[in-house]
Amino acid sequence: MRLVRSLAALPWFRWRPWLVGVALAWATATAVHAASIDANTATETQLQAVKGIGPGIARRIVAERRRAGPFADLGELERRVRGIGAANLRRMAASGLAVGPAPRRAAEPGSSTDETQAARRASAPGR
Repeated sequence: MRLVRSLAALPWFRWRPWLVGVALAWATATAVHAASIDANTATETQLQAVKGIGPGIARRIVAERRRAGPFADLGELERRVRGIGAANLRRMAASGLAVGPAPRRAAEPGSSTDETQAARRASAPGR
Protein backbone atom coordinates (compact mmCIF):
# COMPACT_ATOMS: atom_id res chain seq x y z
CA MET A 1 0.00 0.00 0.00
CA ARG A 2 2.84 2.36 0.79
CA LEU A 3 4.39 1.65 -2.58
CA VAL A 4 1.19 2.61 -4.38
CA ARG A 5 0.94 5.85 -2.40
CA SER A 6 4.55 6.72 -3.05
CA LEU A 7 4.19 5.96 -6.79
CA ALA A 8 1.05 8.07 -6.97
CA ALA A 9 3.01 10.94 -5.46
CA LEU A 10 5.48 10.87 -8.34
CA PRO A 11 4.60 13.33 -11.15
CA TRP A 12 5.28 10.88 -13.99
CA PHE A 13 2.97 8.25 -12.50
CA ARG A 14 0.02 10.63 -12.54
CA TRP A 15 0.61 11.37 -16.19
CA ARG A 16 1.01 7.71 -17.14
CA PRO A 17 -2.43 7.35 -18.85
CA TRP A 18 -1.73 10.48 -20.88
CA LEU A 19 1.73 9.22 -21.87
CA VAL A 20 0.29 5.86 -22.93
CA GLY A 21 -2.29 7.67 -25.07
CA VAL A 22 0.38 9.79 -26.74
CA ALA A 23 2.53 6.73 -27.40
CA LEU A 24 -0.40 4.87 -28.99
CA ALA A 25 -1.31 7.87 -31.15
CA TRP A 26 2.30 8.18 -32.35
CA ALA A 27 2.51 4.46 -33.14
CA THR A 28 -0.75 4.59 -35.10
CA ALA A 29 0.35 7.64 -37.08
CA THR A 30 3.69 6.01 -37.87
CA ALA A 31 1.98 2.84 -39.06
CA VAL A 32 -0.37 4.81 -41.32
CA HIS A 33 2.55 6.63 -42.97
CA ALA A 34 4.53 3.41 -43.31
CA ALA A 35 1.91 1.99 -45.68
CA SER A 36 2.72 3.08 -49.20
CA ILE A 37 0.21 4.70 -51.51
CA ASP A 38 0.62 3.77 -55.18
CA ALA A 39 0.25 6.81 -57.43
CA ASN A 40 -0.88 4.56 -60.31
CA THR A 41 -3.90 3.16 -58.47
CA ALA A 42 -4.81 5.59 -55.66
CA THR A 43 -7.88 7.80 -55.66
CA GLU A 44 -7.72 11.52 -54.91
CA THR A 45 -8.77 10.88 -51.32
CA GLN A 46 -6.09 8.22 -50.82
CA LEU A 47 -3.43 10.49 -52.30
CA GLN A 48 -4.39 13.28 -49.88
CA ALA A 49 -3.45 10.97 -46.99
CA VAL A 50 0.20 11.42 -48.02
CA LYS A 51 1.88 14.35 -46.29
CA GLY A 52 2.52 17.09 -48.84
CA ILE A 53 -0.34 16.19 -51.19
CA GLY A 54 -3.35 18.44 -50.97
CA PRO A 55 -6.55 18.40 -53.02
CA GLY A 56 -4.98 20.30 -55.95
CA ILE A 57 -1.96 18.05 -56.43
CA ALA A 58 -4.08 14.91 -55.89
CA ARG A 59 -6.47 16.10 -58.62
CA ARG A 60 -3.56 16.81 -61.00
CA ILE A 61 -1.98 13.40 -60.36
CA VAL A 62 -5.23 11.56 -61.13
CA ALA A 63 -5.96 13.76 -64.19
CA GLU A 64 -2.46 13.22 -65.62
CA ARG A 65 -2.68 9.48 -65.00
CA ARG A 66 -6.00 9.38 -66.89
CA ARG A 67 -4.64 11.56 -69.71
CA ALA A 68 -1.30 9.87 -70.39
CA GLY A 69 -1.43 6.55 -68.58
CA PRO A 70 0.37 5.21 -65.53
CA PHE A 71 3.65 6.57 -64.20
CA ALA A 72 6.77 4.46 -64.69
CA ASP A 73 8.59 5.86 -61.64
CA LEU A 74 8.67 8.80 -59.24
CA GLY A 75 10.84 10.83 -61.64
CA GLU A 76 8.20 10.60 -64.33
CA LEU A 77 5.57 11.66 -61.80
CA GLU A 78 7.67 14.75 -61.03
CA ARG A 79 8.09 15.59 -64.75
CA ARG A 80 4.46 15.12 -65.70
CA VAL A 81 2.60 16.70 -62.77
CA ARG A 82 2.84 20.46 -62.34
CA GLY A 83 3.55 21.54 -58.78
CA ILE A 84 5.71 18.59 -57.76
CA GLY A 85 9.38 19.50 -57.41
CA ALA A 86 12.34 17.38 -56.34
CA ALA A 87 12.23 18.43 -52.68
CA ASN A 88 8.46 17.98 -52.47
CA LEU A 89 8.73 14.58 -54.14
CA ARG A 90 11.36 13.44 -51.61
CA ARG A 91 9.03 14.39 -48.74
CA MET A 92 6.10 12.63 -50.40
CA ALA A 93 8.16 9.48 -50.96
CA ALA A 94 9.29 9.54 -47.32
CA SER A 95 5.63 9.86 -46.29
CA GLY A 96 4.59 6.80 -48.27
CA LEU A 97 4.05 7.81 -51.91
CA ALA A 98 5.26 5.14 -54.30
CA VAL A 99 4.88 4.19 -57.94
CA GLY A 100 4.29 0.49 -58.34
CA PRO A 101 4.68 -1.40 -61.57
CA ALA A 102 2.62 0.23 -64.29
CA PRO A 103 -0.44 -1.90 -65.06
CA ARG A 104 -0.38 -3.46 -68.50
CA ARG A 105 -2.71 -1.98 -71.06
CA ALA A 106 -4.85 -4.26 -73.16
CA ALA A 107 -3.64 -4.67 -76.73
CA GLU A 108 -5.64 -2.67 -79.22
CA PRO A 109 -7.37 -4.65 -81.96
CA GLY A 110 -5.13 -4.88 -85.00
CA SER A 111 -1.91 -4.39 -83.06
CA SER A 112 1.02 -6.69 -83.69
CA THR A 113 0.61 -8.29 -80.26
CA ASP A 114 -3.02 -9.12 -80.98
CA GLU A 115 -2.11 -10.57 -84.39
CA THR A 116 0.71 -12.65 -82.89
CA GLN A 117 -1.61 -14.14 -80.28
CA ALA A 118 -4.22 -14.98 -82.93
CA ALA A 119 -1.58 -16.69 -85.09
CA ARG A 120 -0.39 -18.76 -82.13
CA ARG A 121 -3.92 -19.90 -81.38
CA ALA A 122 -4.56 -20.86 -84.99
CA SER A 123 -1.35 -22.88 -85.29
CA ALA A 124 -1.74 -24.67 -81.93
CA PRO A 125 -2.11 -28.45 -82.40
CA GLY A 126 -5.50 -29.95 -81.68
CA ARG A 127 -7.55 -26.94 -82.62
